[in-house]
Amino acid sequence: INPHKLAKAEARVAEIEAKLAGIETALADPAAYADGGKRANDLGREQQALRAQLESAEAELLALYG
Repeated sequence: INPHKLAKAEARVAEIEAKLAGIETALADPAAYADGGKRANDLGREQQALRAQLESAEAELLALYG
């Protein structure tokens, strides 16, 4: 296992998880729905994209452990 690649992959997973946590917090705020739900819809789309990125990043991380 290449420690540099492993650290980079772990950091990527952590970065995406942090972004997802921020979106979940924003979605829990009633203000996200104040504009008729446009902001909430935008956040939801971003959340879906990040979940896909997270799945890919986790797969890459697991592959490093081979």
